[in-house]
Amino acid sequence: MERPFVRLRKIDVKSWDSPVARQHGIESLPQVWLYDGKERLTADRGRALALVRAQR
Repeated sequence: MERPFVRLRKIDVKSWDSPVARQHGIESLPQVWLYDGKERLTADRGRALALVRAQR
């Protein structure tokens, strides 16, 4: 299903001590964050992943 309003950003975390992991507080994978059309965070971590899975 094509969803032009959905954007995916993949970040390669090579180590839990990497700058990007520390910057975003990544402690486990996968990490999912949902933002609205105005780029405001609307759901993160487990809740965001559950919402994405529910849309399948």
